[in-house]
Amino acid sequence: MLKQRIDSIKELDEDTKAIMKKIIPAIVPFQHVQHVTYSPIQMSITVTRQVYERIGSPRVGDTLIVTIQKV
Repeated sequence: MLKQRIDSIKELDEDTKAIMKKIIPAIVPFQHVQHVTYSPIQMSITVTRQVYERIGSPRVGDTLIVTIQKV
């Protein structure tokens, strides 16, 4: 599901899509993902409590930013 959503983002080049397909599941294992939404510039992933606690239990409104870019 997540890989299909990444494929549907037209603004991303193929290299970036390939990288995201490897990195995002490594950061958030698929079995812990509850919901994914996206726009051309942002992807929002809702995770399970187990992952939430592992990343330090951020408060409501906190944002964790993961930047993926080519250098």
